[in-house]
Amino acid sequence: MDQRKLAAVFLMSLLYREMAAGGHDDLDLVLRDLVSEPDRSMSHRDLGLTERQAQVLALVAEGKPNKIICRELGLAVATVKIHVTAILKALRVTNRTQAVIAVSKLGLRLPAP
Repeated sequence: MDQRKLAAVFLMSLLYREMAAGGHDDLDLVLRDLVSEPDRSMSHRDLGLTERQAQVLALVAEGKPNKIICRELGLAVATVKIHVTAILKALRVTNRTQAVIAVSKLGLRLPAP
């Protein structure tokens, strides 16, 4: 499966999880937002994210929990939590699911973790 299809499947699973938790009322609106083309491609630097924060975001976008992210990047769990908080603030979202949707919508280019 190519990377775009894998990302779409992952986003759909996050979407359904978010809807089940009562996060979205209008499935059509959310789906339209997910499949719409981004206005332009952005880099993590456009959002004020550091290289390390972009690496953390790439792993969050893969659905990895903080413990796995800290192992893969050689960081403390507290450091990963600080990075995730900064990422959510930069993307102006309140949770990881919204962050992944924002990354997709913005067309954000992330470095390989």
